[in-house]
Amino acid sequence: MAAAYDPADKADTYKYTDVAWDFRPVEWSDNPVIVVVRSRTLYPAAPDVVISLACRGDGSVDVGGDIAHIVQDAGYIEPPTRMGLTSGLQRVDAPTAWTPEGYGVTTDLVLQPGTGQFRKILTSGPVYITYTGDNWGTAELPVPSKPVVEAFLQACRL
Repeated sequence: MAAAYDPADKADTYKYTDVAWDFRPVEWSDNPVIVVVRSRTLYPAAPDVVISLACRGDGSVDVGGDIAHIVQDAGYIEPPTRMGLTSGLQRVDAPTAWTPEGYGVTTDLVLQPGTGQFRKILTSGPVYITYTGDNWGTAELPVPSKPVVEAFLQACRL
């Protein structure tokens, strides 16, 4: 059995504190989307989205938001080769393919969670955004509320 993810194993874990999870229809996606937004923004009119998770009809999940964009205006940063989500014993990640965009790079990340895996990730405690590559660490998100998770999972049929 795999060991639970321990953020203490990562010296460079960034902890998001002024953020909130939300689930509601959004203009920019036809699919159900759960988001983590910075609390002091004009959400939902002008969201400052840390991460968005949009489910697809095939059971996969599109990952977007700030985590899928790296600004490189101060010099080149080697982007991570894989990104994903983990909580407790559950982990889902995928390789990244970065595309230049303005002063940075953007990835179209699609995760393929197993049956029930996303429910376990979103309900097992803090959710960690994991990055694999040189000089990349982990970002910790707060535990999403049960009503937000249940509404998202029900809409997605995950």
